[in-house]
Amino acid sequence: MRQLFKWIRMVLTGGPSIMWGARHCRRYLRHPEKYTVKEKHAYANALGKRLAKRAFKTEFIITGEENLKKAPGQALFVSNHVSVLDPIFFMAYSDRPVTFLGKKQILKMPFVSTVLRSIDGAFIDREDLRSEIKVFREINNLLKDQPDLSFCVYPEGTRSKGPEFPMADFKGGTFKIATRLDLPIIPVAAWLTERSMDPHYHYHKYPLQVAYCEPIMPEEYEKMTTGQIAAIAQERVEAKLKELKANDLNLIMKYNNYKEEKAKKVQYSSSTHTI
Repeated sequence: MRQLFKWIRMVLTGGPSIMWGARHCRRYLRHPEKYTVKEKHAYANALGKRLAKRAFKTEFIITGEENLKKAPGQALFVSNHVSVLDPIFFMAYSDRPVTFLGKKQILKMPFVSTVLRSIDGAFIDREDLRSEIKVFREINNLLKDQPDLSFCVYPEGTRSKGPEFPMADFKGGTFKIATRLDLPIIPVAAWLTERSMDPHYHYHKYPLQVAYCEPIMPEEYEKMTTGQIAAIAQERVEAKLKELKANDLNLIMKYNNYKEEKAKKVQYSSSTHTI
């Protein structure tokens, strides 16, 4: 019953924002020439924050912002992936205009696909090599035409499965987005973003930890293969995730006013259900 109540609460609190947000984003799709990258990002950022706060009761705890200053401007962000909400949350906490690379299956998700298409998101069919090559060429041209725009990819290629959520190996191909344009690569670690939506978790507030890792600069990777770059990025994300995991219990206690015994009891769901 509590699971049902959580879904009802999310629909009631997030429904209006989703409906108006989708309507607003469709304007960008109908008349893309009327809006700048910064205008579209500003709306996506505000929409993401509104949903995170109202519907998903999320509190962002951001660390590593000094690493962003080491790689200002256009960049490739690479992050671990556990939830369909990851792009929505990323838009909410990112101060830079950013769009995303996702699988074609996302196009079947009405609200998420509308938002991502409105900010020039790209979608690939991993079973169609010719289509994949075409999409990467379009991304390359988009980033050349829009110097204010950065890209975020999830190099695992799929969401991690619960209850342990082990990371899959980062795929090297997605890093070509950076190597072809000499972009800095900023690894990002996000700790258990799925809890905000998973009906098996019931917190008053959901602390969501995000850490920007040490960037991989073009001069660092210029003689590396994309596979080697992927390994370095994954190593940095995995190391940071261990730090975030160590902080998790204290943050659950802090934001929910739980005692340690209660926090330990609710920290992890026994279900393998994955959003």
